[in-house]
Amino acid sequence: MASVSSRLCILAGPTPSFSAQKAGTPFADYEKHLIESALAKSGFNPSEVHYKLMNESTVEELNGLELDLIITLGEEPLKLLTGKSSIDKWSLSPLTTTRDVLCKKVLPTFCTRRLNKQFEYKMFFFQTFKKAWECMYAGEWKRKQTRYRLVYEEADVRELIRKPIDRGLPVSVDIETSRGTINTLGFAWSANDAIAIRCEPGYYSHSLQRCLWDWAAGILEDPCVKKILQNNVYEGTYFSRYGIQMRGVWHDTMWAQKLLYPEFKQGLAIVGQIFTNEIYWKEDGKDWTNIDNWKEHLLYNCKDTSNTYEAAMNQRIELEEKGMLKLYDDYLIRLAEPLNEMCSQGLRVDEKLREQEKVKTLGDIDELVTLLPPGLNHRSPKQKIVYLKSKGYKIPKTRGLRGMWKDSVDELSLLKLKSLYPDDGDIDTFLALAKMEKYLSSYVEFQYHDDGVMRYTIRGTGTETLRFAGGTDSWGLGLNPQTIPKKAKKLFLAPEKHQFIQVDLRQAESRYVAYRAKEYNLIQMLEDPTQDVHSYVAASAFSVPIQQVLDEKNAGDPSKRQLGKKAGHGANYAMSYHTFREQCFKEGLVLTTAEARNILETYHNLFPGLRRWHGDIKRQLYDKGWLENPLGFRRHFWGRKDDTMFREAYAFEPQSTIPMITNHMLLYLLGKRTEVAVDFNVHLQVHDSIVLSAREQHINKIAEICYNTDLWHPEILFPVGKLVIPTEVEVGPNLKDMQAYQI
Repeated sequence: MASVSSRLCILAGPTPSFSAQKAGTPFADYEKHLIESALAKSGFNPSEVHYKLMNESTVEELNGLELDLIITLGEEPLKLLTGKSSIDKWSLSPLTTTRDVLCKKVLPTFCTRRLNKQFEYKMFFFQTFKKAWECMYAGEWKRKQTRYRLVYEEADVRELIRKPIDRGLPVSVDIETSRGTINTLGFAWSANDAIAIRCEPGYYSHSLQRCLWDWAAGILEDPCVKKILQNNVYEGTYFSRYGIQMRGVWHDTMWAQKLLYPEFKQGLAIVGQIFTNEIYWKEDGKDWTNIDNWKEHLLYNCKDTSNTYEAAMNQRIELEEKGMLKLYDDYLIRLAEPLNEMCSQGLRVDEKLREQEKVKTLGDIDELVTLLPPGLNHRSPKQKIVYLKSKGYKIPKTRGLRGMWKDSVDELSLLKLKSLYPDDGDIDTFLALAKMEKYLSSYVEFQYHDDGVMRYTIRGTGTETLRFAGGTDSWGLGLNPQTIPKKAKKLFLAPEKHQFIQVDLRQAESRYVAYRAKEYNLIQMLEDPTQDVHSYVAASAFSVPIQQVLDEKNAGDPSKRQLGKKAGHGANYAMSYHTFREQCFKEGLVLTTAEARNILETYHNLFPGLRRWHGDIKRQLYDKGWLENPLGFRRHFWGRKDDTMFREAYAFEPQSTIPMITNHMLLYLLGKRTEVAVDFNVHLQVHDSIVLSAREQHINKIAEICYNTDLWHPEILFPVGKLVIPTEVEVGPNLKDMQAYQI
């Protein structure tokens, strides 16, 4: 076969798309445009690219080309050339052909049909072509040399802890755990040099085990040693159980991933795909509960630490290119210390009150069950459906996992039935039982540690907007502390001889939206303490005087004002009428679709700047594909440009900026604690609020700092003026009984 001068070959599966088949070409026009766009952005010369579809003579045809690299699109070409399966695992991995193909270099990526279903995966597609250019022209294909040291004998441990450690270099840290303990501790001082130490309890003598952890603590607790980790909160939580408070966290690859690519997963597998030239290795560590081969286990840990180091350095280059390295170093990574403190500090449980609350709730549940027909299992959806159908009710439907519609008696469905049959006491009973059992299982019967403290995990980059997200701790104990209902907050006490201090930003998101949207009417109302925006909206929507809305609220019926409040949250982010109606249902506010539409439209008519702002956001997404909040967080939107993306984009700036303002206040307070000007513990951050605890003599000073926004509030300037969000401070012995605090 004659040689063709094409250095890069793009190999697709054997079946072209319908449009391509119709045109008689390997790729349809839209597919060819996508590929050519990726080639152009990566710097390829089109004359050096060859396109092929798989067929029976693929290998022979590839050998007739002068190729330096093959990009495979989809599963079938990947398996043909490498024998590997799962493009999700192997995408972006520089692989070697296993067949008799003269060109040995392969980079797999997703097929164009997959991109049509998951539009955001275009990012991986474009990254593949960028990496292909680097491999072909920048010499990036070479496998790195590794100098891994595996330590699992006593003599090796004794030799290790006697030698001084170079503390001038950043060090990557990683642990492997099983059965609630650390079995392996790893460090890497470069992308090539790593050490993995077997350290499972009872393996070495007690004295040697203690010396080993003292040696490790000398590195981990030294704030001058720059630490690189993948999920520092996880490692920090484990180290805290060993009496080690890790300091000096310099880079977290999981956090940097969320800052750079917030739409995608944060695991080390994805980080490694994007930011290293190493082939996928995470399968090697799939299950280490029972370790049969310690050499392989320690080798896997060395791969984790050294590849995390490599990824961190490449992430920092990209952060610099995107103008976010300063934001990362000066703001985001500084949150590692307070986050680890929150997770280790936890919340003290009032064990006596918790037991009383459990007994009371169980009694209330038993009493409610007696109101239902005998033998009816209120926990069985099938029995509830049969029972409600026997009354002649038409059961609402929800879409199941396979897209099929089915009868439903979940909370929203029962609330819809309640709107149709308001006098049916059984529906009220079903709703009350579900609410009580959820409260009991999630917020009363939670498990916690023997010292009487409930701990948890707070993820510093839990969402696309970098809002924190909570959950159980590393041992599966505790709960999500950010969603504790008001009723359950009484179960959590401040540390002995301390009081809780809760600091909230007042009307934070509404203020941000008003300033950002240049909505003068809304700004004026929010800045005037005599005005009530929610009552104003409700009065306009229901065509009644504002005083009537306020009188109804004072008389125990806040429904109109509540609807006015929810209208703001819905209209700010262009919520649909249907979704708004369902959100109202969940709070017991029954609306028709027409009423939901009227309330939202009333809000937009009162504050027309919101829709103008939404239009600006749309235009920027089409023009640039990214948004940036006032504090420097730039987010690229990789998905399909539709209403779902637009609503997410409208929420991006307010929901990313407000927690950052909260964290600026927290970081300022921590600086004052370092100066020994105040003393306190950090327990929680819930987007627009923080929870601290302190002794009586420090409370006033803390409150002074929090009220004085000039000290810590970041500068946020809009065309309509400077945005400053005021604070409220409350103090109390538990999370529920908090009183306003004035200095």
